Amino acid sequence: MFSTNLYEDDFQADAKIRFQGPRWENCHYQDFQPAYGYGSELAHDMHLRDCDWSEVEGEARQNWPPHFTLKWDDLKGAVQYGYERVSSGLIAPL
Repeated sequence: MFSTNLYEDDFQADAKIRFQGPRWENCHYQDFQPAYGYGSELAHDMHLRDCDWSEVEGEARQNWPPHFTLKWDDLKGAVQYGYERVSSGLIAPL
């Protein structure tokens, strides 16, 4: 698993906007963080790295970890944000 620390502030800011309202009032960032981390992992995947989200989404959904407490449909926007944010700022491996 790749570290999301470089993007954590961005992910938290996105979550504050994305997960507003009564439905999410009992949730905390920690409930959403795995989705951002999953998107980050997808961005580091060599065969997905240069793909648009529309090409990645099907595989991401199919491989959605079953242990995540929230459903794909609830968090896919956070996964997409994590993927797009990390892929746009990805540092090339040494």
